[in-house]
Amino acid sequence: EAPDSTVAGTATLQFSDGVITVLLHVSATGGGARRIDGWVTGDALVVRLMQGEDGWSTEPVDARFAFEDVPAGTASLRLVARGPKPLGGLREFMTAPFTV
Repeated sequence: EAPDSTVAGTATLQFSDGVITVLLHVSATGGGARRIDGWVTGDALVVRLMQGEDGWSTEPVDARFAFEDVPAGTASLRLVARGPKPLGGLREFMTAPFTV
């Protein structure tokens, strides 16, 4: 999905599968790196940012997460969340590739 808006080195992207929604704010930082601030609906347990063979993981706190010093390039997010009640269980959500 293309960025919703791009202003002076920032982009806002949104991904959803109808149950889980992820909102990302990507900002340029010094030295060509990027900072990604994210918000997720649902009960996400872990968020993993992937860039080729490289990856970084974090646990959301109050539905928020962030990745700092991310190299420019193509990335995707993968997260594991508790499924909706009453079935529960774990489910995986993955974004389409996007450019940071």
